[in-house]
Amino acid sequence: NKLFLSVVFSFFNEEKVIKELLLRTRKVLRKHKNINKYELIFVNDYSTDSSEALLRDEIEQEGDIVLINMTRNFGTGECVYAGSSESKGDAVVYMDTDLQDPPEVMIQMIDSFVEDPGIEVVYTTRKSRSGESKFKLAVTSIAYKVIRSISRIDIPISSGDFKLLSRKVVDLMLKHEEKLPFIRGLVSFYGFNQKQIFYNREPRFDGKENSHFRFLSKRMID
Repeated sequence: NKLFLSVVFSFFNEEKVIKELLLRTRKVLRKHKNINKYELIFVNDYSTDSSEALLRDEIEQEGDIVLINMTRNFGTGECVYAGSSESKGDAVVYMDTDLQDPPEVMIQMIDSFVEDPGIEVVYTTRKSRSGESKFKLAVTSIAYKVIRSISRIDIPISSGDFKLLSRKVVDLMLKHEEKLPFIRGLVSFYGFNQKQIFYNREPRFDGKENSHFRFLSKRMID
């Protein structure tokens, strides 16, 4: 029952966060009783800071990182798609790199997946959202309502890009070859047996949003 787990991170200019993210993620995966092997897939969404250099140093030291560099700034969905296409694990967790979604939540996600063989997706839902402005929360709420009003697919509110997908679901997603993938919508569309995990979202580790443009254009329902 022990897993080979792939963890996919999409990132843009996260030089202040990467070392702490790696420290906490490795601590979870190296001590977890249900993890046999893991890989950390970092997809660089055309960063302009020293994030790539930091990761290359880590690759030389640890050997548990796969680095993918995008040819321009694509956005989270495309990066997760690229990372998933290179994943080799029995299951894939995908999440942001800013530490608002605590790596420690993966403990419960992995346990839920391993302990129930019928589960194909474990998705997370935020009980609280610390450090986020009223404006962002308002825009997010409106975006969810708009999407739910025009879609026949029930996308859970406050359940973003922090999920565990079985290899079956990942392969199905990649088979469809979406050009502008809206992954949380695809996962809801596919169905399968899904388990919900609740958690408290933390403030960004570096204390600020790294780009207003990225927030407005690509994270409307973050």
